Amino acid sequence: MESTKILKILILEDNQDDAEIIKYELKKSPLKFEIKCVSTEQDFLDSLMNFQPDIILADYTLVGFDGLSALKLTKKISPETPFIFVSGSLGEEKAVEMLKEGAIDYVLKDRLSRLVPAIERALNEAAERSKLKQVEQDLAMSYEKLKRILEETAMALSVAMEKRDPYTGGHQMRVTSLACAIAKELGYPEDHIENIRIAGLLHDIGKIAVPAEILIKPGRLTETEFNIVKTHPSVGYEILREIEFDEPVADYVLQHHERLNGSGYPNGLTGDKILPAARILGVADVVEAMSSHRPYRPALGIDVALAEIEMNSGILYDQEVVSTCVRLFTEKKFAFK
Repeated sequence: MESTKILKILILEDNQDDAEIIKYELKKSPLKFEIKCVSTEQDFLDSLMNFQPDIILADYTLVGFDGLSALKLTKKISPETPFIFVSGSLGEEKAVEMLKEGAIDYVLKDRLSRLVPAIERALNEAAERSKLKQVEQDLAMSYEKLKRILEETAMALSVAMEKRDPYTGGHQMRVTSLACAIAKELGYPEDHIENIRIAGLLHDIGKIAVPAEILIKPGRLTETEFNIVKTHPSVGYEILREIEFDEPVADYVLQHHERLNGSGYPNGLTGDKILPAARILGVADVVEAMSSHRPYRPALGIDVALAEIEMNSGILYDQEVVSTCVRLFTEKKFAFK
């Protein structure tokens, strides 16, 4: 506690003699303070708003008003202000109740020698709480900054990847927009959607290891060429697995070509072994790819893409994800930008 600070002390007391005794006790201390004494609910409320005390000393029982009501008002209007009961009638049971309600301490009027130490302790604790709150706010700001940097980095990597493959320019971003829309429609929390966003932006990052001539080949790929393309989820996983994401983003990337019946790659996972986020990415990836132009074929259109996932719903693709995706296009007017 800063010794040079002038403390604003609000005393709630309807007995003038008791109020003077409390003031006298305070004057014996090294504290520098300004005191305001009130005895009614309205004056107490006005003082909370305008006087803005650093600490409150309140009797428990007053005519027409009581200490518990004062404590509740304080917690509502100025929750960080320390509140100490100074009473001659506060029994142990009520004292415990008041502490549970948020009072910092209580001092009996026949033991006022405890008052100044109680005030100093309460102010020190309030200062520590204030410091902790500031640290928490600083950490939250740092975390948000890191999240922003991470997403900007993911976006930059996505753009860099697509420069190697101009025919699929914007693919990762369009997949991301659809995957996030599906997740939102399914009721996923925002922090989970953000991780799906990162995974969507990076789901094809492993294609950096695929020769450009294969990526832009105008004809059908040979089996050998396709096997090289099929390595991209594993390569993406290796690139991302050491990054400490909030969720297993690297696994979402690894699994986005897995299919429920085990026919997908790279590991032939089945059913619930495929993470829900990866199932969302898989459906979004198929719909975007089929509805867009590719070097080896013209765009098939969104109707053909939706027909494909509906035909294989529950076989290759998650039923709930498929129905949600179809609903977004047919009822919610979703469209790729």
